[in-house]
Amino acid sequence: MNTKLSLFALPVILFAGTAQAAPLPACTASTTSGACVVNFDDSASRGFFRVDPAAVGFDFENVTGTSFAGFSNVAAATNSSTVAYNFGGLSGYDKNDNKAVSTFSVRGGEQFDLTSFVMAAGTTAKSVTVTGFGSNGTVYEASLDLTTTAATYNFGWTNLDSFSIWVSPPRLPEEGTYWAMNGVSVVVASTVPEPETYAMLLAGLGLMGVVIRRRNRA
Repeated sequence: MNTKLSLFALPVILFAGTAQAAPLPACTASTTSGACVVNFDDSASRGFFRVDPAAVGFDFENVTGTSFAGFSNVAAATNSSTVAYNFGGLSGYDKNDNKAVSTFSVRGGEQFDLTSFVMAAGTTAKSVTVTGFGSNGTVYEASLDLTTTAATYNFGWTNLDSFSIWVSPPRLPEEGTYWAMNGVSVVVASTVPEPETYAMLLAGLGLMGVVIRRRNRA
């Protein structure tokens, strides 16, 4: 049975001169564990996520010369020249419920924790809904009220298979669904057993050996 957790993600507005923590390594298609950040300015980092729909409806924008204030603000906040964005094209448009949606999962299929990302509305203020789909059936949800000012949204969602971003309230594609995103911080679940797991495995094998020897003696 799915458990739905409602969470309102509070934005942290990014101001010039704000102290920043040590940068995380970039996520790439070969990242299989640990904390990392997806910077869409980096072509290798772009390959970390699989995005559905993969064609029209989601793309990357070099902000040089752009007239979209939100795009430029997200790029500046993440020291980047390129951001990911959704533009509500027909192939990225869910006609069943009249929303534009983009779904993100790790290309290698690993589970991950969603820590935070930087986001802004492209041109005018709008609301988006972010939904995280946990591997154990848990569903997380947060409503974000975006402006063109870049803000960091913190989540702390764990053991996800994917997360989706929905534009709401419903808009027609020609009305624009622009949002800009970058600096997606995640923690990828390790598929390699921890040392404690190996210890338990060895202990179990040892116990089995003792039992087998006793049976043979009997």
